[in-house]
Amino acid sequence: MVKSDKKGKICVPGRVPIVAILGHVDHGKTTILDYIRKAHVQSCEAGGITQKISVFTISLNNDSSKRITFIDTPGHEAFDLMRSRGGSIADIVLLVVAANDGVKPQTIESIEIIKKSLAKPIVVINKVDLPDIDITKIKRDITNEGLQVEGMGGNIPVVEVSGKTGKGISELLELITLVSQVEGLQERGNLEEGVVAKAFVLESIKDKTRGNVSTLVLSSGDLCKGSWLGYKKEGKMNIEKVKGIVTEEGENICDLSCGCGGKILGISNLIPLGSEVYILKENNP
Repeated sequence: MVKSDKKGKICVPGRVPIVAILGHVDHGKTTILDYIRKAHVQSCEAGGITQKISVFTISLNNDSSKRITFIDTPGHEAFDLMRSRGGSIADIVLLVVAANDGVKPQTIESIEIIKKSLAKPIVVINKVDLPDIDITKIKRDITNEGLQVEGMGGNIPVVEVSGKTGKGISELLELITLVSQVEGLQERGNLEEGVVAKAFVLESIKDKTRGNVSTLVLSSGDLCKGSWLGYKKEGKMNIEKVKGIVTEEGENICDLSCGCGGKILGISNLIPLGSEVYILKENNP
């Protein structure tokens, strides 16, 4: 289990692999994540399984060396933008296809995003608990769209799961860990002088009680309460102090480790979605 000190600081070093989950809106992406979230120990999380952006981190079997951060994307009007952004910041992308429905237009759109991404794909065939399904046809259709899956002459792994019953979920999580170890995590580049960490903004909203709230995921370095944050808005660089880090439930935490996500408070602007932000050593442009 990931442990924290008395101030709530996450105490596990190293970057956590970031996983985005894409696919047709009704194919069970959130059901799968909901099962994972309920069944495993969580840490440095922010967000719930809702129609908003969700980012949360789990530890497999209470093993802090096997942590995974998941990004869920909403099924509203910004769906396509969210999927594109999720695919760009992830180390691994799960393509979820319902066994009873097969490849749909949004599945094809997701495949195109995956093909342009550096992230490693895993195909997840969901709802395998239902009768009268044809797994071979689904694999063939996915291959025909340009993802060369295992069993069809390719090497992209395929996992059969049921988000409803939990069948195959443990195998999926172990496969994600294996792929991240074998393939390695995406190289995020060196940090510029004066920059101690970088993050991507997944969502920015105006909260009635907390003001501007931005959900982000750290791609390199760590973020602490009181850090100086640099971000661009309308071509201008802004530098402000992070006044707080909270979970969706409102729990205050003091630190986020690399690869984890959280919600930051105290920023005067709504940071543009998809922006890369910089955690600075000090308040200098």
